[in-house]
Amino acid sequence: MKKSLPVVKVMFAAIMTLLALFPIETFFQKELKLTFKATYHNIIKVEVKYPDSKNTILVYDVQHHPEKITAIVNDINKQSYESWIKVNGGKEAGNIIGISFYDDSKQLVTSFSLAPDMLLERGENHRQIGVSGFYRTINLKDYLALQEVWCNPINTSTYNSLVRNKLC
Repeated sequence: MKKSLPVVKVMFAAIMTLLALFPIETFFQKELKLTFKATYHNIIKVEVKYPDSKNTILVYDVQHHPEKITAIVNDINKQSYESWIKVNGGKEAGNIIGISFYDDSKQLVTSFSLAPDMLLERGENHRQIGVSGFYRTINLKDYLALQEVWCNPINTSTYNSLVRNKLC
């Protein structure tokens, strides 16, 4: 009987440890889940919305700007083969550029948030506030089309002017 008591204690300790680790593991699975994203095709329109610029939206359509659309889509598609981290919510900073893709049926396909060091693919609701989706860190200098979007003279907020000196 005395020999079985340590076995019961060890089993009890093991069960308690597993119960304690389960919530921690599920928390990290939700917050730090790495994934790979699909690539985008048949994009006929790209909208770029700049912060602090009276809601200025640049629209690139396939009829007038096919090279721009191809370059932006290619830069984002290059990201798709890298790991992305899931974001379950939060508020996006005010100095973020919004990039939206539309397909040949003129439906919104996806929406991104661009910062000099981060690209976030927004979740299905495509919201700017209360963001959910997937993000990954990037070096904007490695993606010329995205850097050109960031360095557009329309993008003139105070924060951006500090970053622009390094990137543009």
